Amino acid sequence: MTGFQFYVPKEENECEVKYTITINDKVVEEGPTKTYKDWEDTYFKTIFLEDTYHVKANSKINILMKMAKNLENGSYLNSYYGTDGNEYITIPNEHMGLFTVSYGTDC
Repeated sequence: MTGFQFYVPKEENECEVKYTITINDKVVEEGPTKTYKDWEDTYFKTIFLEDTYHVKANSKINILMKMAKNLENGSYLNSYYGTDGNEYITIPNEHMGLFTVSYGTDC
């Protein structure tokens, strides 16, 4: 695992983001609060991790990401996919069967 993408804010030119990556219930990386404003795509932003993490088959990866206009005061934003996250039990992708996406209670 080298990074992930997130939906950018729908009506803001920038946002603050903080993330935690957990593999098999062990925190492997916590990103500092950082302001993002240069989107490489209209809807998505890619975050590259500080390190590369090898993930074995049947491992559980959790990506907890918070996005706000200001994380300290909790001014959370709408992204191009909504508010408060979504429960993804299934996700259409060309790699069906290689991974399962499930709901994260911390999001």
